[in-house]
Amino acid sequence: MIDNVGKVPFEFNINLSTVSWAGVIEAYPMNGKVMSGEKFKVTIKFNPGVPMNINEMFLVEVAHYPAEWFWVRAVGTYPGCILTFPRDE
Repeated sequence: MIDNVGKVPFEFNINLSTVSWAGVIEAYPMNGKVMSGEKFKVTIKFNPGVPMNINEMFLVEVAHYPAEWFWVRAVGTYPGCILTFPRDE
């Protein structure tokens, strides 16, 4: 959530250019405007693509303030199933 506790609306932008693999992290919406006294929900989606530890970071730019780094640390896991079927001899 991006919360505007001030009296002036501001714009934000999510910069994913620092993510090493394209498509690993997605953000919805990537930019927007937060009005005074309102909260704005940003959804971050993690798509690892590989079963391993992932450490990525991206920037959130809000108004005229310096951009802030956000880390995504996660483990990509996939469900699996091993089956044994009877064989016809």
